[in-house]
Amino acid sequence: PAQQLRTAAAFLSNQTQTSSSVQQATQQIRQLFTNANNNSLQTQQTTNTQRLTEAAQRSPSSVSTPNIIL
Repeated sequence: PAQQLRTAAAFLSNQTQTSSSVQQATQQIRQLFTNANNNSLQTQQTTNTQRLTEAAQRSPSSVSTPNIIL
């Protein structure tokens, strides 16, 4: 019985360690996905800002061209 108890205790402590490493890994994976999503959002925002800036730079010339013709 004492040997069985020792075995059970060892088994349980191993399991606890395993589950905590799985939890750690899960958290790291979650973090990776969060970072990936944030990065793509930032890229999207940058692209949108760039487009708006380009549009703003283009529009005055296209708007003022008819005025010059008139």
